[in-house]
Amino acid sequence: AAQNINQPELINNIILRTKEKSWIVVLKALITCHHLMIHGTERVFQVMATRTTVFSLENFSDSSGLGYDMSAFIRIYAEYLNERSATYRKMTGDFCKMKRGDNSEWKKMDDLKLLDSVKNLQNLLDKLTACKVQSMHNPIIVAAFQLIYKDIIRMFSPYNEAMIQIME
Repeated sequence: AAQNINQPELINNIILRTKEKSWIVVLKALITCHHLMIHGTERVFQVMATRTTVFSLENFSDSSGLGYDMSAFIRIYAEYLNERSATYRKMTGDFCKMKRGDNSEWKKMDDLKLLDSVKNLQNLLDKLTACKVQSMHNPIIVAAFQLIYKDIIRMFSPYNEAMIQIME
């Protein structure tokens, strides 16, 4: 049944949820999208990559209770997800799903493409490591942090292989 889902419509509905005022609703939408990027089909990235900016949350603000602190995190988290989508578009692939070892895509690149790709990966890692969480007491925040942590772990190996390839 998962193949029958209209993925552009699904992504559009998730993006619409980020227009809400509540930080909880917006963060859940970002987490859902991030989850689809990790566990969904390639089509999710393809749909997102057609947009120059997926989430326009640079001015997001929720002044209720915990909302003030979470607004800053949401803006940074959305920047990371936008960068991940843009990087997919530039690379026509996801660093987290790159082949490793002898079949590594790094080994197939010429020097200029290799350096450019590493720059893209470094920009993505910079956005990712900027996602700092002040409080881990809320299960929604923990869910976001778990996805961020998984991405860091998945990007370590491609980054390491790229450095080795540059040295060779």
